[in-house]
Amino acid sequence: MMKRVTWGTLACLMVCGVSCAGVRPQAMRILPAGAVRPEGYLKTQLVRQANGLTGHAEELYPDIGKSAWLGVKDGDAWERGPYYLKGLLPLAFALDDEALKARTKKWIDSILSMQQPNGYFSSRPNNWWANMIALHVLRDWAEATGDKRVDAFLSRYFAYQREALKTTPLEKDSCWAIARGGDNLEVVLWLYDRTHDEGLLELAGLLAKQTQDWNRWYRTGEGSTGYAAHIVNFMQGLKFPALKWRLTGSEDERTAALAAFDPKGWAFAKHGRPDGMLNGSEPLSGRAAGQGTELCAVAERILSDATSAAVTGDAAYGDRLEEIAYNTLPAEVSPDLKGVRYYVMMNQPACLDESLDFAHNGDARADALAENQWAPSVCPGPLAGYGCCRSNFHFAWPKFVQSLWMAKDGGLAAVAYGPCRVTFAGFELRVRTDYPFRETVFVDVLAAPEGEAPLAFRIPAWTTGAGVMVNGCATDGTISGRFETIRRRWKAGDKIELQFPMDVVATDGWSASGNAVVVKRGPLVYAFAPAFRRRTLAAYSLPGFPTHELLPTEAWNWALVRGKDGAIDATVVDDGKPLAEQPFDPLTPPVALRVPAVKTRVAGWGAMRADKPGNPCEPPSSPMAKDAVSPVQDAILLLPMGSTQIRIAEFPWCVR
Repeated sequence: MMKRVTWGTLACLMVCGVSCAGVRPQAMRILPAGAVRPEGYLKTQLVRQANGLTGHAEELYPDIGKSAWLGVKDGDAWERGPYYLKGLLPLAFALDDEALKARTKKWIDSILSMQQPNGYFSSRPNNWWANMIALHVLRDWAEATGDKRVDAFLSRYFAYQREALKTTPLEKDSCWAIARGGDNLEVVLWLYDRTHDEGLLELAGLLAKQTQDWNRWYRTGEGSTGYAAHIVNFMQGLKFPALKWRLTGSEDERTAALAAFDPKGWAFAKHGRPDGMLNGSEPLSGRAAGQGTELCAVAERILSDATSAAVTGDAAYGDRLEEIAYNTLPAEVSPDLKGVRYYVMMNQPACLDESLDFAHNGDARADALAENQWAPSVCPGPLAGYGCCRSNFHFAWPKFVQSLWMAKDGGLAAVAYGPCRVTFAGFELRVRTDYPFRETVFVDVLAAPEGEAPLAFRIPAWTTGAGVMVNGCATDGTISGRFETIRRRWKAGDKIELQFPMDVVATDGWSASGNAVVVKRGPLVYAFAPAFRRRTLAAYSLPGFPTHELLPTEAWNWALVRGKDGAIDATVVDDGKPLAEQPFDPLTPPVALRVPAVKTRVAGWGAMRADKPGNPCEPPSSPMAKDAVSPVQDAILLLPMGSTQIRIAEFPWCVR
């Protein structure tokens, strides 16, 4: 039974800007780790991660393997160990890997053993930010295993934190704690939903007051704490307004994360990329095609979009999840999952150990050299830039897989699409698909609960003419950008078929000039992938985990040819064969596009910058005059961005 809220708690909530109308329920719930199991190419990513960087992280990285969170004296006590654990746990349960589960339990037992009599834990005092990561892991462990120790542990810690924050607020810890308080709030509200402890509402109000006002920042660019423009903070903060909406009921808070990426909003207009991310290296860094976005930011964006989808029930977050997971994430990592990049660029025709036009690249190099762990920021390898990215990358793919399906209205909702098997709420469903490379998704009902139950399917906003069929019969009224909910008595053997037509679209307005063109099909950005050779940087190698420079072996100075209506005359290249085991590899790409193009050398196009040889020259202003481009027209092959290791995605263009 819910406990009555006292006047003291109400007063605190009102001071913190929180209404007294009660906590608003979430529209959906993310399923426990292991409820969604990857199949097909998604399983490839997780298996290779288990055999690659995640499976060997504790031996590769001393700050993880000898962490104070494992009880190692004088070990690292901050974010890197919990970051890794945040990915290890969902990876272990998604693959049902007993060895990885045992490794996870070692960490969980160590963290639980750290709690002091007053409820605090961690080897550092008031370690608010790093503790937030550990809170997420403990929540995930409780949901996956039913471990009853966790609720009691969290209750004691939150009781301590409720009092401690009154005299030692988040700002006393670090800028990170102020920016990332939403991570803390999420677990507090999770525990409140389980216990209805009124003290948790008071704590929620304190966290809401002490965290960066992300709603205001996303909408206006005002009210920054000074670190809101940090790309990782920006992406991590996206979950906070929706969580705060649960307390305030403010529609502005509920929709703030969507406003952050409004094409007409300040952030996307100044820093937006065609893959749906923002440029940030590490501060937000403009629209240049040769600017980068951090791997940390990609991982946090996936997590924030999943949380925002669950809280609000808005289908738009599913579009965003796919956009980031299927374009940016695989472009940041090597196909064998043994290498990562600190930054990934839309135009990245080479990966060189050269000077970069990135604000913090020098700082990252100095920081890593101090740890004797430097590797170039854009060259794939186990040690790219700061240690944060190679530590939190581990949860990107596993958390995406976990978020494919969510619990909704007593049934299940397909938030994003990929090959998988989901077991929850009496359902066992298998998803067979080559999506996002191809248009069809098949869902087989292997088991179903008794009585009527809903299954909801997200219809992507980018598609027109989508179709949903159940046992061969079409449903009515499918609307793009919404969930299509089907309530019926399901039975084993039922089959659902989803058709999402994919048009090839040329979009304008990219790069520093603001007039480069990008080619998209469905949720995927397409790019020219020059042939390349690898050059191993032996000085930065670890046995079995080399760092490579990637050097193009063909020219990339292409300009696309458009019709007078702005369209690209693209031909879809699809042999109809099953996808390769690893479709995110330029050697085994899936569906491609063939488009008309010409060559040009205007403004140095096709070369690296003389002043910053790690960055390419920007696309020249378009449309280009006839005398600025070659009279010889050719046809070039474009691959999905996620299937490229080096690429050109933002092109100059001309009209023929």
